[in-house]
Amino acid sequence: LRLTGLKTKKILIESGHPSSPLRIDNGNSCQALRVPQFTKMTFFAHVKIDSRFFKMLMVPLAGFLVGTYFDRMETERQSMFRDKSALYGRELAEGEKPSWP
Repeated sequence: LRLTGLKTKKILIESGHPSSPLRIDNGNSCQALRVPQFTKMTFFAHVKIDSRFFKMLMVPLAGFLVGTYFDRMETERQSMFRDKSALYGRELAEGEKPSWP
C-alpha cells in the first residue's frame, strides 16, 4: 500500500502489525520510522485531561465563595450601625423589624 504524504514523500507500509516500522521513500534513501504504540486508555489519563477543566472551574468558584464570605462579614459589621444615624435613627417599637438586614 502506498500513501503520498507532504512534499511528495511516499510512505510504504510493509505489514499490518502495529509495531512494524514505516519507511519513508524520499527518492534517495529509505528511512525507517517507528509507529507509536497505542495503549489502553486508563482512568489516570482522563484525570490528567480533566485537571485543566477542574482548575478552570475551581478558581472562579473559590473567588466567588471568598467574595461571598467577605460580603457577609461586611454586612454583619455594618449592622452594628443599623438605625442609628442622626437623620433616620429612632427607637424601634416592640417586635418591629430593622429597616435593613
